[in-house]
Amino acid sequence: MARLSREELKHDEFIDRVDALLLYLEEHGRRLVLIALAVGLVAGGGGALYWYGQRQEARASRALGQAMITWEAPVQAGLPPLPGQNTKVFSSEREKQEATAKEFGEVAKQYPRTRGGRIARHHEAICQFELGQTEEAVKTLEEV
Repeated sequence: MARLSREELKHDEFIDRVDALLLYLEEHGRRLVLIALAVGLVAGGGGALYWYGQRQEARASRALGQAMITWEAPVQAGLPPLPGQNTKVFSSEREKQEATAKEFGEVAKQYPRTRGGRIARHHEAICQFELGQTEEAVKTLEEV
């Protein structure tokens, strides 16, 4: 059996490691603080960009939803809206397609980098085709 000397009994490895860590922090503290700040700024910037993107996506989706309501609106030539009906009513299919194309175009113009904006651009091309504007429809589809 090995016997430990008095110095070996009093020696603590944990204390030695903490002392080494404190010495390292004293020598490199400024650099570590700068690195922590840089990481924090990058993470904060990334979080802000993500938040902004999600907010734009939500707005685009709401605007696209409103345009889709117009697209699905009934055509009732010469008839008043039904009681309790909150949707728009058009007197002709052409009037409906023109209004819908305009709404989809506005959504696509306001939110071009969002998914809702790209879907709106596609639906705008469909409306243009329905209106007989084949060249514009092809051009719009090529942009998509």
